[in-house]
Amino acid sequence: MRSFLAGTAMALAEEINVEVAIIGNGPSALALSSVLSGEVPQVAATPQRQVREYSLRAAVAKLGGAFLDETDLSKVAAGISRRCINPTAALVDALRFPDGDGRGASLLRSGPPRRLIKHLVVGAGLPGGSWHTMSPTTMSLSPGTWMDLPGDYSLIAHLGSESASKDAVALAQQFGSAEALANARVPRWLVSEYYLAYAKRLPASSLLQGTVEALEERGTEDTWKLRVAPAQEGAVDVGCEHEGCSRSTTPTIVNAKAVVLAGGIADAPLRLGIAGEDLPWVTHRPPTRNAVLLQRIGHLVVVGAGLSAADTIISILLKHKSVTRISHVFRGPPEKTKVGKMFPHPAVF
Repeated sequence: MRSFLAGTAMALAEEINVEVAIIGNGPSALALSSVLSGEVPQVAATPQRQVREYSLRAAVAKLGGAFLDETDLSKVAAGISRRCINPTAALVDALRFPDGDGRGASLLRSGPPRRLIKHLVVGAGLPGGSWHTMSPTTMSLSPGTWMDLPGDYSLIAHLGSESASKDAVALAQQFGSAEALANARVPRWLVSEYYLAYAKRLPASSLLQGTVEALEERGTEDTWKLRVAPAQEGAVDVGCEHEGCSRSTTPTIVNAKAVVLAGGIADAPLRLGIAGEDLPWVTHRPPTRNAVLLQRIGHLVVVGAGLSAADTIISILLKHKSVTRISHVFRGPPEKTKVGKMFPHPAVF
């Protein structure tokens, strides 16, 4: 397959050879980087009687003591239901929270470090991806602990570390403890701060700031060749000053045996494809960051019942009294919607 990303012909530049190149530097990319760095979660050899759910108990019986990369998880995920759609993700979530919804002692442990696989995470902005572009004061819908990435450096650990900002420490004090804050809804600036601190703990030279402008398969060598353009000065106030991150002023060529696309979908909202969708007062993103639009809204219509819809309604109700009426439009009964499945409580509706 030839190059499928817009770009120019490969030119002479600095070359880096890695086993895996990860395009994108959001939470998924950071989690994968941690695993490739040898931090692979291990399933605790827990007696089956300590696990109440039958399907999970059966999975633990097969996985007990194994690292998550030693087994095809999809083959042991049957029957396990969580809020995620992907069966493998549901299994990992169940192992982390055996009693569901953030409850129960985790069945995952930090085992001995595995072999480090040389890799590179490529992203144009700060590690943490779209979390740095969201409104910093917007509250997460889920508890802060649900944002934890693999390993021992959790949000709670961050709040107790020297990497925590003064604002983060002050917020934890308002809640009474780091644990109380992390188990509540948290502002997005705190999540982005945590992800950036997490990235600093990754092995040196695992992060590259820049934009992939060309990707080409080299069939004769069974490798991929990426051309990474240096990040534009002033485009993002990164500086790439943190340990493990490099920033080049010239293009970089990355040769990798495998490429992982971790670009996320935060910047690709769904569209209905109907007339009027492009009118100036219609937005596909939460309107809470559009001050001009908010001033004109008297009656807000929210279409859809996903997390963005819920986040918008909650934010408008709490902070924007100029909106006097909200109509929520969605298909099917409330309990069948995405929010309904994630938060099956009458108060949600």
